[in-house]
Amino acid sequence: MYDVIVIGAGNGGLVSALTLQRQGKKVLLLEKNAEVGGVATSFVRGRFEFEASLYGFFDYGVKEQHGALYDLFEKLHLTDKIDFESTKEVQIVTSNEKYRLPFGIPNFLRQMEEYVPGSSSSIERFLEWGKEASSVLSYLMDSPFEEAIILEKFPHFAIFASLSTLEGFEKLEIPKKAQELLSTFWIYFGSPIKMLSFVHFASFFYSYICNGGFIPKERSHAISLLLAEEFEALGGTIRCLSKVQEILLQEQEISGVLCEDGELFYSKHLIANMSPNQFYGSLLPMESRTKRMNQICNARTIGPRSLVVYLGLNKSATDLGLHHYCYFFPDCFDLNLNYKDLSFCRKDGVAYVLNQVNSNGSVSNTTILCLEMIFFDSSSNVFSESNYFEKKNEMARELIEIFENTLHVDIQSSIEEIEIATPVTFAYYTGHPDGTHFGYMARGYDNLMARFLHETEENYLKNMHFCGSFGSLLSSYHSSYLSGYRAAINTLKDIGTEGEIYEREC
Repeated sequence: MYDVIVIGAGNGGLVSALTLQRQGKKVLLLEKNAEVGGVATSFVRGRFEFEASLYGFFDYGVKEQHGALYDLFEKLHLTDKIDFESTKEVQIVTSNEKYRLPFGIPNFLRQMEEYVPGSSSSIERFLEWGKEASSVLSYLMDSPFEEAIILEKFPHFAIFASLSTLEGFEKLEIPKKAQELLSTFWIYFGSPIKMLSFVHFASFFYSYICNGGFIPKERSHAISLLLAEEFEALGGTIRCLSKVQEILLQEQEISGVLCEDGELFYSKHLIANMSPNQFYGSLLPMESRTKRMNQICNARTIGPRSLVVYLGLNKSATDLGLHHYCYFFPDCFDLNLNYKDLSFCRKDGVAYVLNQVNSNGSVSNTTILCLEMIFFDSSSNVFSESNYFEKKNEMARELIEIFENTLHVDIQSSIEEIEIATPVTFAYYTGHPDGTHFGYMARGYDNLMARFLHETEENYLKNMHFCGSFGSLLSSYHSSYLSGYRAAINTLKDIGTEGEIYEREC
């Protein structure tokens, strides 16, 4: 009998398990794959080790100026066990335009004023509101939502709480060209700014510009392994290759899980690092599924899908003309972009040159380059069993050519290793609906504040909580880690008073 069973050893599940184990609970962590980490892993092809999905922590920082993720890792006693490299800027590039956006608020404001004269004062207000939005979220992580207190502590919250990002831009009278540059970052959220909440975008953007981006020197899988090692060192149990087949219930309350290999594990408390679609649709006995469970799965829009091309190049980044870490290459600037416009025909991409932030990312005179394009077409509309390999190679070739033509560089002649991940790849590995790794799309009632404040309404079983990219904090490494911690705290409260004590101590 375990105090808690955690299903899924991705970012959220690992943090949940470690947090609970640190409080002396007996925890079992079940993972269907052969190793922990979920998408926070790496793989080797030839002489290159590729990062599967992480391209930067946006809310980490340093001890003197730290963000929420630093605070979390400090609570878990991990900050002195992980080495990071920091990124300095991002590039936005089209075929005839190039913009450099540096980190650090003074530098960022100066650069934006140079590109869009007269924009710095409105963008400075935007960052101030972003700081306040970030503070609101931090406050609500530890405190209940009480409107009078919130409005007293955060005077602008009533103004921007219900706005979309685009409406926020207009409210602040940010010039159109500046709006276009800022909106390029929508690709990090998988939801166009016309739909994405201002609180979500502005809090992210403030933290990103203020603290910069951070990359673990040993890739994200090193963090996954560290979390697992710390968990096991405290007495926790990890069972890989243990896919859960069914949730066991007694009188509609959790009693344990049945794995595909026939093993039974018992607990009255459960954390699911997976989508509600998987949990309610596949793991619960048919007779236990309710109308509300079906509604929660059907009402939301699945986030975008990704094509990712991992390239090991046999020249240095400098020789290839790749002088920066992060490049956005939008198909065009479109403030009114709707997710229905994002079919496979539109080519919005982002590229990462690992060696520009980690000089030891690959052997001397080589480069690791990752290209990602996102789209909202169902994978079944793009791929079929008969055309899969031909289609993914065609898509990868086109993405490489778009990147080459946009930056005016030659990549293809230097390719030594190439790997292509499609939504089919991610679906096979993660089990996420249609292979998305963005969770549900942030729009309307499914935006951050609504999901965050109504998260308990998604838990239709007593003593069960979700975490990960489909959780109430939405998608990103940062959100998945924090949602894992939040699920653990809520589980401790379910068990007794330990969670409240632990929360105060932290």
